[in-house]
Amino acid sequence: LDDSLPPFEEKWRHDYAMKWIKNCGGDPDIDPLERKAYFLAMSRDEDTLMVPIYDMANHSNDADKLNTLSYKPTSPGDFFQFVAARKILPGEQIYNSYNRCNYCSDADFELCETFSWNRTPDLFLEFGFVEDFPQTWRFEYEIDSSDDDDDGDDYPQISVIAFCLDKNKESGQLEVYWEGDDDELGDGDDVEFLMEHLVRISDLRKKKLEFEDKFVWRNGDGKYDTALPEELDYFGETLQLNGKMTTSEWDAIWQYCNALILALGAAILSLADEVSLDESDYNLVLEMSNFTSDTDNSNHEEL
Repeated sequence: LDDSLPPFEEKWRHDYAMKWIKNCGGDPDIDPLERKAYFLAMSRDEDTLMVPIYDMANHSNDADKLNTLSYKPTSPGDFFQFVAARKILPGEQIYNSYNRCNYCSDADFELCETFSWNRTPDLFLEFGFVEDFPQTWRFEYEIDSSDDDDDGDDYPQISVIAFCLDKNKESGQLEVYWEGDDDELGDGDDVEFLMEHLVRISDLRKKKLEFEDKFVWRNGDGKYDTALPEELDYFGETLQLNGKMTTSEWDAIWQYCNALILALGAAILSLADEVSLDESDYNLVLEMSNFTSDTDNSNHEEL
């Protein structure tokens, strides 16, 4: 994603350096076993706690799916409680929220057992999945104007595009809710930024099969494999994998890219009237985002 869009490589590298190497005295040479152990723990812990059974519950903020509440200990010796929020039917999946009180949440403040500002890209970065609707997105880019301080140093100004994306359960239409006041709705510059990256990632998607041959590991039968050892032995020769990935990793990356394309397109269409988006660009967004013509592009509600 060229580090112009989240999740940013700098963030997970910084977290690894600060949390594991600095705070826990980890190996600065990034031993492979330590690295795997760290990311396994990060994807399973609950505010640094490892809680068996609880960590098996999947995430959702969908009101129809979310069926539990958890109460975390506030002092040593307190209980960690994980309780049903409603009647759970036999065979029904157990869901909890990894960021119940997020930017787009309308949850009761008293039920906010976790105050997580993690957005959809952050959840993908930390846990490896793309959450279902509702989703929260934030994009940033530098704008041309800048202020000079007394020393003559330039400080770049950052434009923020932040919105929530949900799907209407009755109509199936996507709805965009912009964060902030009316004057913080996206403008023409924002649409230009969103369109640039929508086109770029859509073009990358067209080359998916080409990239797959280059980056995904195949086993001895020429098939893609879900298991990826550190090295393989073919005909008595050791073959290094050269950083190739498993199909599960590859599929997760493209699941995120597809969600990103959908979010970029939905944001642009929600501003179509605001910026007088011309018909050709409008139709291009519909095509790239795989929208139908009845996609809701008129919802400018603020949170």
